[in-house]
Amino acid sequence: MSSDRLITFLETGQMLGGRSVKSIRRMIARGELPKPVYVGRTPMLFLSDVVVFMEKLKESRQSAQI
Repeated sequence: MSSDRLITFLETGQMLGGRSVKSIRRMIARGELPKPVYVGRTPMLFLSDVVVFMEKLKESRQSAQI
């Protein structure tokens, strides 16, 4: 079993530079972030999915500089 943990939209926003919960919802709607997993009524994302998104941003920034 993976040790991946779930994080809230607020934590996700903080990881992405202080984005709001509403911005995180917009990113999910656009398909930039995966659909959330619900724990009860609370939508959450896997930490590994957010890290992968951040790595893709970094790669796209590096390729744009070349």
